[in-house]
Amino acid sequence: MCISFVKISGRTSNVVKHTVWVYKISDAYSTGSSIMPQKRNADAAELIRAKTGRINGNLVCLLTVLKALPLSYSKDLQEDKECLFDTADNLMLMLKTMTGMFAGMSINKEQMKEAAGAGFSTATDWQIG
Repeated sequence: MCISFVKISGRTSNVVKHTVWVYKISDAYSTGSSIMPQKRNADAAELIRAKTGRINGNLVCLLTVLKALPLSYSKDLQEDKECLFDTADNLMLMLKTMTGMFAGMSINKEQMKEAAGAGFSTATDWQIG
């Protein structure tokens, strides 16, 4: 599950970064900027991105509970449920939110095409050559 969160976090990070000029997120998943009312902030994507830290913390919690268990049952295992269920609940919430966010998203293809032709796509060739 942690790997899923890391991958999802990367996707939402791209959405946050490019919301201004490439992606338009529906109002249900964004809020207006306090400084620039015409600008929409990708709140849902930002919150999804932030959840990855919590989920990685849950992984550390589980690993710490398991670190010195004997080969038989131990009451220590009662401590794994909270971390595990929190992670599962958050994964389901994230997937539901992302599904809605991407379904209502529009993409400015002209802006993407213009950016691709601006020469940035060959920046690594310039550095190597």
